[in-house]
Amino acid sequence: MSLVWIAIAVVLTGWLLLLLTSASAELHTRSALRTIVMAVWLLIVATGWGVFAYFAYGGVPGGLDGVWQWILDQTLVSRIAMWVALLPYMLGVWIWTFAWAVWQKTAAIIALAVATFVLSLKRR
Repeated sequence: MSLVWIAIAVVLTGWLLLLLTSASAELHTRSALRTIVMAVWLLIVATGWGVFAYFAYGGVPGGLDGVWQWILDQTLVSRIAMWVALLPYMLGVWIWTFAWAVWQKTAAIIALAVATFVLSLKRR
């Protein structure tokens, strides 16, 4: 499950890039950099949901149920760090543990993924 730690590092790097450019978003010289950072951030978000789908639909033995069990086996500090750094994906894994039909889980997770993309878009 070192993939989870790599994902946390990638997300934190994306957040750092957003923070570095958001302070100077009004400057025209930084607008190109901000656009690049936003594109990279959306790529990170899309990759995260792609990995999520891979885990959910049989790409990994145990799937998301195994991921959830692995999360529960971690220390409290590690779990808190994962929830903070990977909130939308952690919510998706949590939704996957519900006793719903697969199509209901999929619909809820797609709504969560769309909300993640919408909230990630640049607003003025």
